Amino acid sequence: MPHPLNLMPSSFSTKIHVRAGWYRRRHLRSPDTYSTYRLTEDEYEKRDADDLTYEEIANGIHEILKNQISLTRLDLLRESAKLFGYARIGTNVETAMSSGIKLAIERKHAYAENERISLSET
Repeated sequence: MPHPLNLMPSSFSTKIHVRAGWYRRRHLRSPDTYSTYRLTEDEYEKRDADDLTYEEIANGIHEILKNQISLTRLDLLRESAKLFGYARIGTNVETAMSSGIKLAIERKHAYAENERISLSET
């Protein structure tokens, strides 16, 4: 039976689906090298926006930008919220997603120009 978290090597960016609310500590990596993000398959297992790490949000944003190349800040905020299972953007979700966008820019996964956030070429 495959491992329920379906982890790939750290050099790959991948999604991790959380099942039954557990996550093994041995798979945790340094925040600087962590390249995955966790999604839940069930509405009841969805984490509060305050419980999402900025590293995971930044990694999700990187994946979004790989597909979309460039989005307005508001559209990227909406897409990232949708990726993590939030239909509405409240204060907590907006704060978490904005912090993830900021971290993605700091990590050079993206850059901001005017009101657009674009995928970095590096």
